[in-house]
Amino acid sequence: YQREGFPFGALRRVDPGTGNRTLVSGCEDVDCTTSLGSGPPFLGLFGITFDAAGDFFVADIDLDAVLHVDRETGDRTVVSGCLDEICTSVVGSGSLFSEPLDLVVVPEAGVGLMQLMALLTLVAARRRRPSG
Repeated sequence: YQREGFPFGALRRVDPGTGNRTLVSGCEDVDCTTSLGSGPPFLGLFGITFDAAGDFFVADIDLDAVLHVDRETGDRTVVSGCLDEICTSVVGSGSLFSEPLDLVVVPEAGVGLMQLMALLTLVAARRRRPSG
């Protein structure tokens, strides 16, 4: 869910049998008077994947980051990319993301998934933030 021009975002679990929706992380309502979990707000959720423990990793195209979402608490932690919308601080080195679109978990050869995990992202060609 998103509201244009506002950092309103939520990750919800949908029960395929009943259609019931449960908040996993983020804002409960459009005004974000109630939020589940700590960490940066979702700005533009796009892609999602899971680790072996069932925790979520999400791509946020407006934050230009990959976030870990704890499935029990809803806490959001930037794994790689910008810590805020204007990218005043960054987690990780290398080229910055430009609108990460999707994620996939790729285990390293000969190593357990929990020990080493690579998150690959598909990124859009254009960059929104001015350089400088």
